[in-house]
Amino acid sequence: MSARSNPDVQLRRYQLDDADRLALLLNDPDVTAMTSSVPFPYARSDAEAFLSDVRNESGRKVSRAITLDDVLVGGVGLGPRPGGAEEIGYWVGKPHWGKGIASAAVGAFVALLDDLGVTGSINAQTVAGNEASQRVLIKNGFVYVGDGECITPARDTAKKPSKRYVLER
Repeated sequence: MSARSNPDVQLRRYQLDDADRLALLLNDPDVTAMTSSVPFPYARSDAEAFLSDVRNESGRKVSRAITLDDVLVGGVGLGPRPGGAEEIGYWVGKPHWGKGIASAAVGAFVALLDDLGVTGSINAQTVAGNEASQRVLIKNGFVYVGDGECITPARDTAKKPSKRYVLER
């Protein structure tokens, strides 16, 4: 699926041979520090476990690789969070930051969810200091709904301040 605002950005299903690339990009504390589910360090075995899990999509649990010129550069997904709410999450490898890739991928992913028949509002949460990710959400129609807390396993398991967003559809 092509990203709306950047035709070079594509979404595709993850493949088993993505493990090395995932491990390379996610074994970066600057990337994982901004996620709510990715540990650091991130080894090939973590990538293999993730790839095994995402092969079993069902209902409202959907994940896609973000590619640029057919090379994996990030990921985006929708899945359940603690407390039962479903939430969109995304990341882009550090060499690809600041290029509009996340904004394009999130827009394309929301359109994909529509195509898959996944309806209703979409929740999102960012680490409070992650202004780039907050801009990605706002560019894609998400609205700030308040402050919260999130756990970032790459930093530690303590709760950190977060910003919460929702896209009403």
